[in-house]
Amino acid sequence: MAYLEEKINTNSDASIRSCLHPLKTVAERTGAAIVLLRHLNKQAGSAPMYRGGGSIGITGTSRSALIAGKHPENKSKCVLHSAKNNLGPTPLAITYRVVSVKNEFSGTSKIEWGNVEDIPIELILDQHVSKRPMKVEECKAEIRKLLKNGPIPSDDVWEHIKNTTECGERTFKKAKKAISKPGKKPGPKGRWWSRLRGQKFPWQQGVKVRKVKRPG
Repeated sequence: MAYLEEKINTNSDASIRSCLHPLKTVAERTGAAIVLLRHLNKQAGSAPMYRGGGSIGITGTSRSALIAGKHPENKSKCVLHSAKNNLGPTPLAITYRVVSVKNEFSGTSKIEWGNVEDIPIELILDQHVSKRPMKVEECKAEIRKLLKNGPIPSDDVWEHIKNTTECGERTFKKAKKAISKPGKKPGPKGRWWSRLRGQKFPWQQGVKVRKVKRPG
């Protein structure tokens, strides 16, 4: 996702599906397999399909979604597990190691596959959650940094905080309520916006709505 243009909202289902449609067309025309790589977020308790960074549209567009992580009982091994599979029955996990091999130049690495194991996918995902929940005051500071240049849509505030910090949703709501004031943009499709106290919403001051760069 680091190579997407800034105008692509990686947390928007519609935006990411529109972005990936050309890749779908290429795959259908050529028979090539398109592989997308992204980091896991740190939201404990979320379903496996929602643990990837960015929009659920990335997983929704894919035929298969795989999760790689350390083996929960043996840190010298890794595990490849299936979070989604539209191509057939959901397979069991398979273990692997990354090992060094020599070649005519100097050396490289390769995957050494292990055994098929019945490992709950949650045991892999639980290793990628925050070890210390962010405190309310820390979350307030992050929200202030995000809003210091002016109001932005409320759902964009949460998506940014969720994907770039270790702040949980409950802590986020407490922090946002304490320092920001919500408001809804006029109109049938108006979105809720967040602002720091004393700030005015864009439609109240006739300025162009600013865009926030998405975490990539």
